Amino acid sequence: MPRRFRRAGLAFATALLFAAGAHAADVSCAALASGTEGGSPGYPTGRKPTDKTCIAAYLDGPIQRGDFDKLSALVRANHPFLADLYVNSPGGDAAEAMRIGTLVRKLLVSVEAPFWRKDRGQAPEAELVAVTGDTIFELCSGKPGECGCASSCLIVWAAGARRNGDVLGVAPPAISEQDFGGEPAARAYPKLMRRTHDFLAEMEAPPDVLAMSSAQPGSFTWTKPASGGERYPPSVASWLAASCGTYTDEQRQALLKDIGLQQVRPLSPSERVRLAGEDRLIADVQHCRAQKFRDHRDRADPWSQEARQ
Repeated sequence: MPRRFRRAGLAFATALLFAAGAHAADVSCAALASGTEGGSPGYPTGRKPTDKTCIAAYLDGPIQRGDFDKLSALVRANHPFLADLYVNSPGGDAAEAMRIGTLVRKLLVSVEAPFWRKDRGQAPEAELVAVTGDTIFELCSGKPGECGCASSCLIVWAAGARRNGDVLGVAPPAISEQDFGGEPAARAYPKLMRRTHDFLAEMEAPPDVLAMSSAQPGSFTWTKPASGGERYPPSVASWLAASCGTYTDEQRQALLKDIGLQQVRPLSPSERVRLAGEDRLIADVQHCRAQKFRDHRDRADPWSQEARQ
């Protein structure tokens, strides 16, 4: 069952102390490898997944101490094949979210937050689905308060090597009692905000998400990525462009406009050839991006002593 966000107003307002009695997030496998996932020559070392290999994780619920250990254990047991992290969380412990985010970025894991449904004439609803092979799994759906990524969840989302989703709630993150370190809250909380700001800046978070670190206590706003649901951090985008070239949605729309496909009509032979060439280009770029991520994960070992220093 998807966990519900606490309701808006005081519900989404993040207090200095995250509720001591709140349940920690559930961390589970969202999708298993299919016959087309991984395998030689997809991974330089020749490692191959089995039908029991987890390729996507799901973090569901408030983030608390211990959630990093749960996720790290799942990722490590399925390394290097776990490539996606789906998130549905109202936030929680900011320090724990930064630990999770650090692991996510080291392994170039993509983070998938819920999307707004596009149903016409309906009240706004959100949904999060995992796709593997020909199978689609619904992880959460409903009102934004039941399915979304807010507050400290955005710390994890911002760390993704690819960041999908647009049901994103900006609110100041929470601090756990363990983060006080004996200091008064008046000193401990500003320190956490500075750490949060520095981490989000390092992850190249979008400006509206970066603003979370300076948001007023009790504030909450839904935001949506200005460039659409899918985006790469600038440094990752530059790395991929240098290696794989680029092909954007804007280029695709310009092509469709150029050949006049806003109107329903049969395609001419030359138009079919042109569209087929563009489709091959898109497929080549997407395959190259996926391969670059696989190569990186295959070499990475964030659990080694050297990586932890």
